Amino acid sequence: MMYKMIIVDDENVEREGMVHLVEWSEYQVDIVGSAWNGAEGLELIRQYHPDIVLTDIKMPIMNGIEMIRRAKQLYEGILYIILSGYGEYEFTSQAMELGVKHYILKPCDREKLKKVMSRVMDDIQEYQKRQDQIEQLYPAAKEQFFRKNLQGENVPYREYEFYEKSCNSGVRTLRLLALRMGGQDTSLKRFVVRNIFDELAGEDRLILETDIDNTLWILIAIEDTNSLRTMVMRTKNIYARLDDSRLDAAVSEACSFYEITDRKKQVEKLFLMQEVMPTEVLLSEPDLKKSIWEKGSFIGIPEQWEQLNSFEGILYQLALIYAKLEISTAEVKQKCLQLSLFMQLVSGSQDAHIGERMLQSRADFFQEAIQFLGSEQIFLNEIEPRLKDILLAIYLYLDQEELGIQWLAKDILYMNEEYLGRYFHKQMKEKLSVYIQRNRITMAEKLLRFHPEISQMRLTELVGFPADGQYFSRLFKKHFHVTLREYRKKLEI
Repeated sequence: MMYKMIIVDDENVEREGMVHLVEWSEYQVDIVGSAWNGAEGLELIRQYHPDIVLTDIKMPIMNGIEMIRRAKQLYEGILYIILSGYGEYEFTSQAMELGVKHYILKPCDREKLKKVMSRVMDDIQEYQKRQDQIEQLYPAAKEQFFRKNLQGENVPYREYEFYEKSCNSGVRTLRLLALRMGGQDTSLKRFVVRNIFDELAGEDRLILETDIDNTLWILIAIEDTNSLRTMVMRTKNIYARLDDSRLDAAVSEACSFYEITDRKKQVEKLFLMQEVMPTEVLLSEPDLKKSIWEKGSFIGIPEQWEQLNSFEGILYQLALIYAKLEISTAEVKQKCLQLSLFMQLVSGSQDAHIGERMLQSRADFFQEAIQFLGSEQIFLNEIEPRLKDILLAIYLYLDQEELGIQWLAKDILYMNEEYLGRYFHKQMKEKLSVYIQRNRITMAEKLLRFHPEISQMRLTELVGFPADGQYFSRLFKKHFHVTLREYRKKLEI
């Protein structure tokens, strides 16, 4: 191996003399250039990235000390030899502060130069040995840095800077990809998946990589998720020939090098969606949001739920959805899981058990749903706390036949009945009894559209009308100008 060296000296005779003073090949040194001042020398350093720089101190335009200072900001591992004269102690002291430890006192002769070069070559070999050790340890250190990020440990900022620079990731679009293996976790399965995907992706795209338990985590430089989806599909196909367990994949939105921990939370949330959409090749938030809204139409999830503009509107939708869940022919738990996952997308929550809790009762459903949709924070500044309690009680008990002003005041809200009536009318510009009746009948019509074959008895039960159905039938015809039977026939057309 030949080491590159440049000579920087403002004296032409000195520069030429150094070139021929010793047999540089004995030291495995190749002189790749020379300059007459520090500015020119710095350009040569940028151009050649030399291993050794032999430089004078006093030079025009830029002296040797300033050249070394600037070069050290750009490149590591260069060894500097200073040519200094008597009385240049101040410059020599500055050079020592910069870490320079090799000096030749002028005038320079062959013996002085040979002695210094012997020490320089020892230092170069020692530096190379350290670099080789670092290169051997670097992959493990890099993986450990990534693992600490994924596990939420505190990582010093200087480590982020070091690995971002060494991974050359600063100017590329990064995403966090996870490949999760089903069945029993084994090191062999992780090894196989890692090798399959790495070969398909290519080394230049793989920024950081590690496996934790049964999941392979990859920070990948990729802009086009369609090409990533193709890689994942091919990985799954190859893996399926080797193992019959499932291989799920999820990818985060674009992120910076410093957002790994947050993006891991996003990916883990996406994995919850696999139970609803087991055939999805690559789970991603934009695609799944769209899919959840499409698949959620069976219970009438509003496409832009988070844009509902009132607490009352949220409550109405929750009451309607709960009724639809109760009459649905599909498995209720699966539907509730899907609804809870939708809410998590809207709210950004990571709670994996909301679906189970929402199944326990209508009250639990309302409580969990309101909390996850964030309507408490969004709307409560615009609504009086007392009216909020009244509206919540109305929709929570809308399916109860006894719901009315007297029952609400005495048994639920513990308020004076007359005061409740006056207060509600003032706030809502409508009598409480009329409000309840109107919402019950409109909700019944929406349930009919959802499930036209539902019996009248079950329909009246869901919206709180008397079981005999006579009052409901009269009110339905008055409101929609057709009988219940005629309305069902219209739905069949």
